[in-house]
Amino acid sequence: MPYRFLSKGNILAVLFALFAFVWSVPYALAEETEESESIMIDLNENPGAVLKVEELGIEVQITGQDKVPPKYYSEEEIFAKNWLSLSKNGKVFAQTRVFTETCWISRCTLEGNVFYAVDSSDGNMRFGGSTIAYLSPSGVSIQVFNGSGMGLKSMGIEDGKILFSGFENDTVYNKKLGNNTLLSRPEQEDAGVSENWTDMRAVKAVYTGQKTPHDNFWVYRFKLLNENNEESGEELELLAFHWSWLDSYKGQPLLLTMGQLEYESGGFDVTGPFLHDAIPLK
Repeated sequence: MPYRFLSKGNILAVLFALFAFVWSVPYALAEETEESESIMIDLNENPGAVLKVEELGIEVQITGQDKVPPKYYSEEEIFAKNWLSLSKNGKVFAQTRVFTETCWISRCTLEGNVFYAVDSSDGNMRFGGSTIAYLSPSGVSIQVFNGSGMGLKSMGIEDGKILFSGFENDTVYNKKLGNNTLLSRPEQEDAGVSENWTDMRAVKAVYTGQKTPHDNFWVYRFKLLNENNEESGEELELLAFHWSWLDSYKGQPLLLTMGQLEYESGGFDVTGPFLHDAIPLK
């Protein structure tokens, strides 16, 4: 599979990259698309610099970090806090969170639509933090994994969709990713949380605050923005988990990925419009 470094590195760095490559399971899936290729990006060489990835026809750039309150996450939980922006001709079209130590990017096609796969880790392939996200030119950011643990165990193709198997909180999950859909099921039906995301799409909005919690979830309020990033007057309410870190961005424009979620956990289930991801606009 073709790949290259965007930075100069010594022999040890090359060996480490190959090790990371094996653990992360590369995204050049010939069965999926002939266009796919996996490219390792060195995001630490020139922090904040715009890096051109000519093979994929895009530019990438670290554009900031999350303002996550330290008390929100336990010491054992690892969360990728750097924002990676993908752009074409200088115009940002999608963003996601990444670790900067190791980052792979590739292009693939899901049910006829182009996505950019972003795989990053904190350098500890087996027990550290890892992320896998798929970004579309429309701005959709689908998070397959984002947290601590090895994350990805294996991946393949099933019915035209990408099937992931991985660990999450010591539970083995199977996650099937299609075009703007993400199905997550525990390997054992009586264990863990089951999620089925459909109709996932990207919108720009300003976060205005939260309402009284709805059952086990919170209701977050937004004001939608138009193409010129101006408030359109239309309001949006989305369910989400208790994302207290959103309060750090109150009144600021965000790029949201939202969708219809069917959620089941321990006999509790809920269906509705949910917030899947939120990243401050560049």
